[in-house]
Amino acid sequence: MMRQRVAVCCLLALTAVGCNRAPAVKKIAVIPKSTYSTFWQSVHAGANQGATEAGVPIDWDGPPKETDTQVQIRLLSDMMVKGSGAVVIAPQDAKALAEPIKNAHKQVPVIVMDSAVDTDDYTAFIATDNREGGRIAGRQMVKLLGDQGGKVALIRNDPGAASTMDREEGFKEAIKGTKVEVVAEQFHKSDVQAATRQAQDMLLSNRDLVGIFASNEPGTIGVINALKAEENKDRPIKFVGFDGNEVIADALDRGMIHARVPQDPFRMGERAVKAAAAAMKGETVEKNQPIAPTLVTPENKSEPAIQALLRPKTESETK
Repeated sequence: MMRQRVAVCCLLALTAVGCNRAPAVKKIAVIPKSTYSTFWQSVHAGANQGATEAGVPIDWDGPPKETDTQVQIRLLSDMMVKGSGAVVIAPQDAKALAEPIKNAHKQVPVIVMDSAVDTDDYTAFIATDNREGGRIAGRQMVKLLGDQGGKVALIRNDPGAASTMDREEGFKEAIKGTKVEVVAEQFHKSDVQAATRQAQDMLLSNRDLVGIFASNEPGTIGVINALKAEENKDRPIKFVGFDGNEVIADALDRGMIHARVPQDPFRMGERAVKAAAAAMKGETVEKNQPIAPTLVTPENKSEPAIQALLRPKTESETK
């Protein structure tokens, strides 16, 4: 009898402890296109900031390369199995990620960031207005080349990446009907070495080339590398890039880049995580949240707000 009473008391005590224990807060899964490059490190920093402000932890993981689409799909599946309370994802491939995102959204809020996906079945989309960013780059190229126009090359990213495809198509829209003509274009799939080779080949095979547009960070760095080559140092190439890091900011300072369109990766990561946290709490979240792109030139590069875009905070700098 005494043993039964002791057992009952112990059970009651354990139940009381369990009842008083606060439920575990579910994590927000944050899956970038890649964990490489300054851009994604800055998105990570912003995501951490958003998590701190919202009081919700994040689980950050992504592929090493922006072409590892199957790895990204597997990571999304793994995060769902782990019981994530919401998902923030930057889809590498608009078509390949459509079904996995739809399936995830049946269970939890899903915030798509940076790049569009071929479905509307998600909670919110937070990204740079990429097509307008491309138009801005195209209009600036027309301005730089003046009335005479000329032949230009496009250093493109990946045919499956909606964000950079939008930039490239926006660029073409802006130069349509002008004397600026695209005579060469290739995809490098976010490989700096490939972008360097492609830019060098285009410069060598098109001696009358007068301009280049690169639609993302790896492509922009590749063009910088090619323009540093001895045979290209004195060529009057007007170069408009996209995105940025310290190398690209320095190239603008040296006059190697004539204009660039940086994104705001820190703000993107912060807003995406805060939107996911709000959706987890049952709050209404605006579905489309575009972030306006900015044109940076030698004339405005010293402005404090522009400097923050040129040299964005990275995850290591916010620890």
